[in-house]
Amino acid sequence: MLDGYHGFLLALCLIVPCRASDSREKKMQALEGAMGLLECPVFQYGSGQRVTWTKERSVEVTKISPRLTVNQRSGALRIHRAQFTDSGRYTCTVRDGNDTMSRDTTLDVVSYPRITMVQNASVARGEEATLLCKVESTPASDISWHRLDVPLGPPEVTAAPQSENTMDYDVFTSTSEGVTSVTVSELRYRSVQPGHAGLYLCLAANDPGSARAILALSVIYAPIATVPEPVVVAWAGKVPDIHMIFKATPPPRVSCFHDNQTVGPNSHWIMFVDTHEEITNVTLKIDPEKASNETDIYTNYSCTATNTVGQTTASVTVTEGRAPDPPQVRIDSQRPTWIVLEITMPPYMGIPPADRIVTRYEDLTSLEEIKEFDEAITPRTSETNQKWNLTGLQPGHTYRLVMHLSNTLANSKATVLTTTLPLHAAPDPVQFVSPPQGDYPRAYVLRWLAPVTHGAPLSNYTLSYAAVAVREGEDGVRVERVIGPEHPVTVQRMAKTLVISGLSENTFYRVNMTAHNNVGASAPSIFIFRTGNDTAHGERHQDIADRPEVHYSRLPPDTRNSQVQVEETIQPGTSLGQENSSSRTLPRTITPILLAYLALLLSTCLTRDRPA
Repeated sequence: MLDGYHGFLLALCLIVPCRASDSREKKMQALEGAMGLLECPVFQYGSGQRVTWTKERSVEVTKISPRLTVNQRSGALRIHRAQFTDSGRYTCTVRDGNDTMSRDTTLDVVSYPRITMVQNASVARGEEATLLCKVESTPASDISWHRLDVPLGPPEVTAAPQSENTMDYDVFTSTSEGVTSVTVSELRYRSVQPGHAGLYLCLAANDPGSARAILALSVIYAPIATVPEPVVVAWAGKVPDIHMIFKATPPPRVSCFHDNQTVGPNSHWIMFVDTHEEITNVTLKIDPEKASNETDIYTNYSCTATNTVGQTTASVTVTEGRAPDPPQVRIDSQRPTWIVLEITMPPYMGIPPADRIVTRYEDLTSLEEIKEFDEAITPRTSETNQKWNLTGLQPGHTYRLVMHLSNTLANSKATVLTTTLPLHAAPDPVQFVSPPQGDYPRAYVLRWLAPVTHGAPLSNYTLSYAAVAVREGEDGVRVERVIGPEHPVTVQRMAKTLVISGLSENTFYRVNMTAHNNVGASAPSIFIFRTGNDTAHGERHQDIADRPEVHYSRLPPDTRNSQVQVEETIQPGTSLGQENSSSRTLPRTITPILLAYLALLLSTCLTRDRPA
């Protein structure tokens, strides 16, 4: 049952045809230059309905352009070769008798990015350089820059330079909207350098597709010269080729000179120039046979490279190679199994300077062993005297040593030495192993290692010790003077420990010790120790003295009446084996205590072995 209002509407529709419309709007896209097809959703195919299309609900499309046609069988609107001006809202209207139905469709005509302009750059070094890329498209495109497949700039290009940009370039991008969008992007180097030169890629992309263009940045700068070998050495009448390298943009013009004369057909040298991109290689080939004299060869050659920005000159000196002088060699010291050589480099080291020193030695006694070795010469070794050790030799054998210097061209004359090693030699200096601080207030346990005897057995040790006044500092203990008498002691050859008693508490003592065999005496070894200042701890030194390898010395306390002045600086606990043995003569004595100890030991053994 209809009420009065709806009944009125029904009666009105029966008298006046009603228009049915759908408020839902459809959106379509058409690619510029292609055909766009808009379908009418309210049209029923084959129903005989008539359809019309209007743009912006005002103008029938068939009256706008012949490119727009309506297919009455399908009701579709075809837009041939779509243009940006075809974008807009289209309405299809279907009439069936007295009924009218319509539907709106919005059409956007889009396009691929089209790069309409690029701007390369060619600027001088240090100036600002700008590469420009202009793109037209709908919708607007995003532009990115690449170099050697590496993206430059931020991921999203903005209309302002990068904030807090630490790179040496900036990216500026701006977009203007219209019938079509125009986007302009600039890549700017604030201070262009030769390393910035090369090819760059401008890449524009939107939803329909992408486009790219290649741009070039050229940096023009004055030539930069590189000379691999500023000095070329000729040897045996042969001169190596001279090479020079010039880097510049644009490529330079090169002229070479010798004694203010350029290269000519009758010259003794020929110039070859090879240019590839920004690198120009120059090679000079010299023919000594065409030179009038050696002065024409051993001199300076120069080449000048010039371009529109500036010029530079490079030069090479050709000199005659010469062998170095021989080294000075002498035998510093020798023992039955080793030799110490002192080598002095000559004032003239040759051209080019000697870089190797070669040593060869052979055993003239066995006629079998021949060895050769060489060592690089550094600036330090070329300025100071060097000592070399030859080890592993045979006692009593005669050796011949041959030594020469060598550079890249030739060897010096040889220095030859011949020497016969002794069968035996004096012992090496004694090496102490005791700590510098003693454990006992009135005694000290002195320990050492048995020295190398060089084939002759040890006969004994001689030493002396005395109380000393010292000054302690950062560099060690400085002995100022001797304050007590010298106490000489002779120690048996098998001993490696000496217990010195009768000392003063908390006092410094200096020990001077020498090893002896039937060939001679070792260089004296000096040792500084200090007695303790509290009660003894650890083993009692009397117990240590009971061991067979220990020599025991018991003397009364120092009277401290010696005032001999001594000036020397010694690190506590350091063994010094370089003191002149002739400067100190130590008496050889056998202490009564040792004899008494040996007599008591012998008496005890005889008593034990006597039958009851």
